[in-house]
Amino acid sequence: MSAHTTAAAFLEIVHRSGIHAPGKLDAALRDMEDLPDDPNRAAAVLVKNGLLTPFQAKNLLAGKCRGFRFGSYVIRTPLGRGGMGAVFLAEHETLNRPAAIKVLTASDANRRVAVERFLREARAAAALDHPNIVRIFDVGQQGDVYFLAMEYVDGQTLEHLVKTSGALSCGRVVEYIAQAAAGLQHAYEKGFVHRDIKPDNLMLTRDGTVKVLDMGLARSSADADKVTEMLDSGAVVGTADFIAPEQAMSAPVDIRADIYSLGATFFALLTGKPPFTGTTAQKLLQHQVKPAPSLTGVDKTFPPGLAEVVAKTLAKRPEDRYQTPAHLIAALTPWLNPSGKLVAGLSSTGPNGGERAMEAVTAMVTGASSARMAPSRPQTGSARNTRLPELGRKGKLVAAGVGVLLVAGLVAALSGGRSGAPATEPGTHAAKPPGTGAPPAPAPQPAPAPQPEAAPGNRVTAGRYEVELDATGIKSLQIQGQEFIRSLTVYRGAYFYDGSRNAALPFPTFTRQSPTTYLGDGPVASVRYEFFPDRMAWTITNKQGGEGLFFIIFNGKAVQAVSNDAGEWAGALAKRDWPNSTWYAGRAKLKVTGGSVLRGAWTDLDETCQVWQLTLPAGATRTVTLEPGEVTPAEAAQVAKVATAPTANSEPARGPLGLTAPLDRQVFQRTSRTTGWVGVSGRAPVGADRVEVKLEGQPLEGVLSTDWRAVPLNAQERTFDARVPAPAGGWYTVTVRALSNNEVVAEEAVTKVGVGEVFVGAGQSNSTNYGAEPTRPKSDLVASFDGARWQPANDPQPGTHDHSKSGSFWPAFGDALADRYKVPIGLAVTGHGPSTTAEWRPGSELFEWTAKRMKQLGPDGFRAVLWHQGESDVGLTADQYATSLTTVIEGSRKVVGRPVPWFVARVSYMGPDRPKAEGVRAGQKRLWDTGVALEGPDTDALTGDNRDNGGLGVHFSPKGLQAHGRAWAGKVTTYLDTALTAP
Repeated sequence: MSAHTTAAAFLEIVHRSGIHAPGKLDAALRDMEDLPDDPNRAAAVLVKNGLLTPFQAKNLLAGKCRGFRFGSYVIRTPLGRGGMGAVFLAEHETLNRPAAIKVLTASDANRRVAVERFLREARAAAALDHPNIVRIFDVGQQGDVYFLAMEYVDGQTLEHLVKTSGALSCGRVVEYIAQAAAGLQHAYEKGFVHRDIKPDNLMLTRDGTVKVLDMGLARSSADADKVTEMLDSGAVVGTADFIAPEQAMSAPVDIRADIYSLGATFFALLTGKPPFTGTTAQKLLQHQVKPAPSLTGVDKTFPPGLAEVVAKTLAKRPEDRYQTPAHLIAALTPWLNPSGKLVAGLSSTGPNGGERAMEAVTAMVTGASSARMAPSRPQTGSARNTRLPELGRKGKLVAAGVGVLLVAGLVAALSGGRSGAPATEPGTHAAKPPGTGAPPAPAPQPAPAPQPEAAPGNRVTAGRYEVELDATGIKSLQIQGQEFIRSLTVYRGAYFYDGSRNAALPFPTFTRQSPTTYLGDGPVASVRYEFFPDRMAWTITNKQGGEGLFFIIFNGKAVQAVSNDAGEWAGALAKRDWPNSTWYAGRAKLKVTGGSVLRGAWTDLDETCQVWQLTLPAGATRTVTLEPGEVTPAEAAQVAKVATAPTANSEPARGPLGLTAPLDRQVFQRTSRTTGWVGVSGRAPVGADRVEVKLEGQPLEGVLSTDWRAVPLNAQERTFDARVPAPAGGWYTVTVRALSNNEVVAEEAVTKVGVGEVFVGAGQSNSTNYGAEPTRPKSDLVASFDGARWQPANDPQPGTHDHSKSGSFWPAFGDALADRYKVPIGLAVTGHGPSTTAEWRPGSELFEWTAKRMKQLGPDGFRAVLWHQGESDVGLTADQYATSLTTVIEGSRKVVGRPVPWFVARVSYMGPDRPKAEGVRAGQKRLWDTGVALEGPDTDALTGDNRDNGGLGVHFSPKGLQAHGRAWAGKVTTYLDTALTAP
């Protein structure tokens, strides 16, 4: 409803608002047709022509003409609320530069603390100029309203990123934390401690830059800033999840409090949750007295060296942490990606006016002058925290100001010092940087190579490396503290392949023949491990009548590149026929001689691993030599140039709206026989003020409305994420569009989206792709989900843990359901070859693989889990099997957060001579009888020509796959017919 009766009255208030410079609006109106006399319609015309924003028009129509201008900035639209006031998107009148305007309202201004903190943020921001800190443009007071004009950051906070995407990869987190530390180092040099570092105060821009936000709690050590001390005296300031112990006790703080909070942020980004949980009071107490959880305790695949860095940032005593952000950056250099977004340059002015900070970081990452960088214990108040060393200008390697820590600096970091070491400890000495005029130090005489020695738990330590092994292979291989291999539940880091189980071969006999020699022996194969000061020699014998395989799974979190003896280079995930290869991770390298092929990416859980393979003919013996070393500067330069190949589970390309849902052929679980929803999420372009969606197609019943429907838009972050009600059916064409001033600025269509039935498949080989030959559904309504993409449900089913490549029963199952219910059918198959229920228990690799798929679909995004397993547990009693599988089922329900139905098949067939194992069968039936699971088909009844190998095999023939699929559909149909008629 408008407060004006005519367009002329409305234009009068537009003039008085100050939105347009004098004469600008009149000039624009002269070029337009006459405005409608109705004020609402006139406002709509001005919005359409870009003369007003919807926010401005709405308030002007309500009769409000004040608050649209602060100094030279014109308010365009609200962005949200900050800690001390409202935040708006504005534009500088003459520079046409966007800005974020933080406004302290009149009511808040009556509170002295709010005003003083607001002005403190202004003073803090005005003193800072760094690419990793949000810059201030202007500050002022207009009447009784204070305002702050800041750099407008087009991006999202790291807190929002974790909420929407889950825990982030190590590489991304290291890059983000290093950038934040660079900004904090600059603030520290200017005499400021932030005091509220957390994921919500770190903004990630669209180009990958991290910027520190909200200096409202920043505290200056300058004598002139006594008001902050007065206002905060005795108060606990900060955020409970990320607060430093001394800050929680209201004790004096310095930059090391920010380092602790950055460490807690580090932990939260890597794990998806802060170090401590509980009430606010409990969190504050835990920060003070309870050691932070170890990253390796949360996930053993985290690089131990990186876990130590995080642990040091979270030390309870400030003197046990990194003493400055610069030292933290130096400690992170082994994990920084040379081809990624590097650390932004620090300012040239140190705490006492010296040009030291950038030189100090350069020196630390190159290993120069590290002894002199060991800081003294910081003091609070006006005393400086750390005196960083003065270096001659000729020793400068990186420009100061807003420069970038160049690849050359990182290359040097990769080639010098031990992995993860921050700075040389006090009392040691280091060479003076080149160019300072000092004579070169005499070359030290090499110390005798340390002899390998065995440690408890089958661990061998030599000069550069440390190895842990057991009866199934090599569990850990660290060089200079860097883990080179990935040891999993089913697979080992390095192991002889057991083809019957698609897993690591456990040796019946495993002995230590000397302190540095081990032997794993059995009827299938043997491996003799010998460890020397400068190398390892593994002698592998294949005792089978057929081909044998030995694998090394390289750690995709660490390895950056690989080369061969001919000087050829590739990304760490390349496929190559290279018998000899050298692998590079941080400052360390490993040369492996005597292989057959590099197989490329091997994806497990969220990480991508590279598989090195040795192929041995029947009865053959081969010796593989592994030589640890340190990366040279020339090699490091090559590593920096190598482009890493995309990961196997990389995200598909996005369109103009960056749609993450719906995806092509995605099936959404319906909520009743005829109703359901479609998820719509993405990101609108800059300037968009509305997002709409339209569905077109034939529903199961009735007629589908093709009206455009509004999708809620987060104006500040420009993101949208909503569930749009939709009838069961499909395939639908879903079109999403973004508008600005009623004009379409971006549009994206997905042509096949369904609302039907979705199932997760799990278990062992007959639930994956072990059938005699690949099959495909006859119906176009059946689709499969691999964790990143939806696609036609043709075999081999994508997304299985074992990457099996033959046939399955899933197409036949999907066909049967699509034919009966006339809606799309979605499948998410996650099984793994031969595997026991013990290998599927919560916390295991197989459980986490399936749990991740469930979480991706969402708690109400699938109907049930279909479980086919039992052949690998034929030796168990009924109690043992039922108890073990109950643990798996209950664990999955905790993950999903609802009592998701499980169908358990009756499975124990091991061939014509062993058609049934009554213990397992009784255990499966017990799960039905006790209500833990629903009844699946009795697949043991499928014998004879339903099995492969002329009826002698365990897996299904083409005929058996069809029969298996129909049997599963029969059991699921019985359940669905009841569920879909329930009120």
